[in-house]
Formats: sequence, C-alpha cells, structure tokens
Amino acid sequence: MVEFWSCFHRKEHVNTNTSALADAQSNIEKEKFYRQRRNTARTRMRLLRWIVWMDFAGTTTLHGPAHLSTTRGKTRIYYALVVVLCSIFFIFHTAHLIRHFRAYPILTAIKYDNMDFQYPDITLCPHSPFTDAQVFADNETFAPIERVYAMAKEKWWRNPDVLNTSPNAYVKRSLLGQFYRNSLKIGKRLFDHFIFCELNGVDCLDQFLVTEHPVYYRCFTLRIKRNPPFPAGPTHGVQIVLHRGPKNAQPLLVLDENEPFLVQSNVAPLNKSSLRPNASRETSAVPKDGFYVVFHEHKTFPNYPLQNMANGLTLRYGRFTRIGLSSVDLNSINLQRRPCLFSEHIPKIQLARHDRMSDSNFKSDKPKEDETLSEFEYTQQSCLANFRQLLTEKECGCFSDAYSIPYSARHVGLKYCLDVEQSSSNVVKMPEIIACVHKVENMTDAEIVKAVVPTIPGDGVKGCPLRCDQRDFHVHLHYSSDLKQDFDPERFITYFERVQLLGSNNSFSPHIQLDGAKINATELIFLDISPISEGVSQIVEDRAYTVNQFLSELGGVSGLYVGITLYTLAELFDLTVRFLMLFVPYVWYQFRYKRQKKQNKSFRNLMEQLEKEPEAK
Repeated sequence: MVEFWSCFHRKEHVNTNTSALADAQSNIEKEKFYRQRRNTARTRMRLLRWIVWMDFAGTTTLHGPAHLSTTRGKTRIYYALVVVLCSIFFIFHTAHLIRHFRAYPILTAIKYDNMDFQYPDITLCPHSPFTDAQVFADNETFAPIERVYAMAKEKWWRNPDVLNTSPNAYVKRSLLGQFYRNSLKIGKRLFDHFIFCELNGVDCLDQFLVTEHPVYYRCFTLRIKRNPPFPAGPTHGVQIVLHRGPKNAQPLLVLDENEPFLVQSNVAPLNKSSLRPNASRETSAVPKDGFYVVFHEHKTFPNYPLQNMANGLTLRYGRFTRIGLSSVDLNSINLQRRPCLFSEHIPKIQLARHDRMSDSNFKSDKPKEDETLSEFEYTQQSCLANFRQLLTEKECGCFSDAYSIPYSARHVGLKYCLDVEQSSSNVVKMPEIIACVHKVENMTDAEIVKAVVPTIPGDGVKGCPLRCDQRDFHVHLHYSSDLKQDFDPERFITYFERVQLLGSNNSFSPHIQLDGAKINATELIFLDISPISEGVSQIVEDRAYTVNQFLSELGGVSGLYVGITLYTLAELFDLTVRFLMLFVPYVWYQFRYKRQKKQNKSFRNLMEQLEKEPEAK
C-alpha cells in the first residue's frame, strides 16, 4: 500500500546537513500533526453526519428516510416494516419489468393474397442420364464407360452390404465421374425430349438452361422471364410436352429416385455384366423411365438430392399431369432474435463445373466448354450441401456423389468416394470410406454448421442462415391421368422452328418429322403447371416491450412503492458527495498517521532501549 501511494507522492530531497536526531524529532512532530488532524476529521464526521442525513431525509422524495429518522419506539418499528414491504414489492416488480423487457420480441405478420404470380425455376431431371444410342455411337466413349460399368456392377452386385439398398444406385453413382469426363459427347440434350413449351400462349422453348446435377447427371431448368408478372389462376400457366427420345434407343442406368431403393434393385441379374442392353427382350427399366420435376426459387439450383425438397413429382411417359402451384413471398424486417441475411449482402454459391454442356448464372469470357465455374443464388439448403461436401472431403478424403463439388475444392479433382477406378489401397478401404460417407450424411444440419467454416465466400455463409427475403413454392395439388390419343406432329410446329434455328453446323437431327406419322401417346408426357395463388407475407419483428414503455412503467413502480423520481437521483448524488467530504479527510489522515507511526516505531524502540540501560546498571 505504501509503495502504491508513493507513486502519487512528490519526492522530497533529503537534507544531508541535518542530523539523524533532528530528522527523528521532525518525524515525531509529523506524527503528532497527523494524529491531531485525524482526530479533528473524526470529530467533525461524527458531529455532522447526522445533520447531513437529517437534511437529506427532510428534503428527499423518498418515503422511508423521513419516517424512520423522525419517529421513535413502536412508530419507528411500524414504519420500518412498511419500508421493508414496499422495498420488497419494488424489487420484485422491477425484476419482472426487466425480465419482460429482455424477453423475445413479437412477430407481426402482414399478408397479402391473390397477387400477380412470380414463376419459380422449373427443373426437370431425367431418370436415365443417357441412352445406348448415345454411348455406343462413339467407340472412344463407349470403351471406358462399359469398362467402368462392368467393374462397378461386379463391385456392388457382389457386395452383401449394399445388396438390399439398391446396388444399381451405387452403379450409377460410380459412373458419375466417367460421365463428366465425356460430357461433350454423351448425355441427353434439350431437343431430345422437349418438343413444346408455352407460357400464356407464348413459346418458351428458348428459356431452358442445361444444368449439372450430381444425382441425375444432367437436368434442364426452365427459367421464365419474370417481368411482367402473370396473374394467378388456372388459365395462366405453363404447358410442357416431353418426348421419350429417339426410337429404338434404350435408356441406361434408369433409376426412379421417387421409389424405394429395394424396388430399384429388382432389375438386371448377376450374369448381365455388359452395359449394352439385350434388344431381344423388354427390360423393366423402360416403364420406370421418365422425369422428376421440382420447383425452386429464381436463379437458384438444388445442388443436392431433389428428393430433399417437398415440392417435386415424378412424371411418367404416357401420362398427363396437372400441377397447381402456390407461393409465398416472405420478407422479414428488423429480425434480431432469428438472424437472417438479405440477398444483396449474401455471396453467391459457387460450384465446380464438370458438365461442359451446363449453364449457370455466371457470365464468363471463356468458351462454354472451358469454363470451370458455376454460380447460383444463395439458399440455406445449398449452403448446407456445400458444407456437407467439404466435410466429406475432409473426413473421408473424397467427394460424395449426392452433392455438387464446391468451387473452392476444385483442385482435388473428380475424386468420388464410390469411384471403382481407384488405387488398390482405396479399394481395400472402400467399406471404411462408405461408413465415413454415411456418417456425414446422417449428421444433423446443426452439427454440420458447427463442424465447417467456409474458406471462400462462394462456399456459403458461416452458420448457413436463412435469407430475410425468400420465396417458398408448394405443390398445392396435382392430378395425373393416362393419355389416350395420338398426336399429329404439326401441333408442335414451334419445336421444328427451334431445331431449324440451330443451323446446319449442328449435328442434332430431330427424331420426329413434321410430315411423319402421328406420335404415340405412350411416348409423351403432358405437363400443365398453373399458379393457384400468390401471397406476400411480411414479417416485422418489434419489441413487445419498448424502451419508452419500460422507463414509463419503471417510473410508476418506483414512485408507487418507494417514491423514487429523477430528483431523487440528484439528491442521492448530493448525499454521497457530502458524506465523502466528511469521510475522505478522516480516512486520509488516518492513513498518513499510521504510516508515520510505523516509520517512527524503530526510533521509539531505540529510545526505550536507551532508557532501560541506565536502570540496568
């Protein structure tokens, strides 16, 4: 303590001309002086403290001090009980107000219905990624694909661990990397299947994008121009007609993701090791062939299994399907307890582009075949899909075929966990790799978010929050029936016009002819999509208990129980200052006196010792 106070004490130069005895006498005089000043300050404090208190009690707005100070005996006891009870009521009531003020805010929802409809992006994915005609048309493409197919089939059909969980699905996943390496030569093309598209009577075949998907290999997304918006109602909708494709072309790797894996495995016996289909018999794959349609937000793309979305349907050839869509535009304002981000502040999701025929929102100066970046608008599901893929690569050393590959991990290459073209050491570790992949797939979204931190903005946002402005689409109703009537090719005149615009340099040749025979109904899918309703929901989050209300009620409670006002704060400040003016001098001189007394203790001991020596003689 002495060392601390010495930092603030002015250093006094020692007078070397004085004797030690003179210094000792000076210190004793200082001790007497400090003791005198200490006693004066103590006496002053004892005399004036009651006067200061009574002055405060007589002028303050507080109820308790005046009654306790001016009463005696039983009356003082009575007022003491009153003060205690009022203080308890004040404390509990104030605690309740503070707890209410810190509680969760309220949500106010403002809804508008029957607005003009903003169409979603409509993505259609084929159950079969390619046909035998596409694969076997080129020997350079056919040889590696059939070799990998034979290896994959030998691997998965003889694996007892996956025999009851669709080995065909594993075979299809093992061929994903091989498809990407040959994507310029194989894979379904837009005009192989889409022969008609109209929106309110206007052709929309030119509004399709080719999109890359890890489960379906290649999909087609209809991105409708959003301005002007279209009215909701069954008379305003999209009509799409899909054709099975070239005649005598057998679909390969057909998997209907809408069915259980066990049903999908009920094809192809073990002795069928070749990818080339047996033309002498009709396989069970043809009835399963079709498309999966899903509806999602504008300029987004589900880079994860489409079955994770609730608004999707399976389409079969020979069927007419009518779908009624409803949508809600959510705008969250002033959200604090439920964090969200606005679209303009969120970076886009960036994916590695492997299908050289695919498109995206990213505009590049590179040729389409050379670009390796794909870019889409942020969604929470896409962010989580990127995180799962990054965690799979980190934990398992490879990529899952269920999710697209983030652009930040493009340097790893096409290293899929179910790829049968691996080194012998990886083949031996295949059971461990599959267990690792399943472990990541079974993790909850909350666990994934905690385990992964994005390295670049294109991977997503830390925590994968929702967007404050988002649009939800739902299949309100759907109806399906058999097509009974064959169709004249002239009904699809816009298809032939679009094919003609491709030019003579394009190798595509239409598989239906304008002056040819009628198109069999079993070769077509009719899809009618109508907007049922459009709603705008604005969620405004405000405090259920504002600061003004809190201060107002706190002032009422304090005045009701104990009489506290703003003037009371000034009175308490005045009381504190006046008490400090009495107490601080006493404490200060008490400290100086004790310190000086401690310094003089050695001199006193010496003097006492000298006084005892003559007596001893």
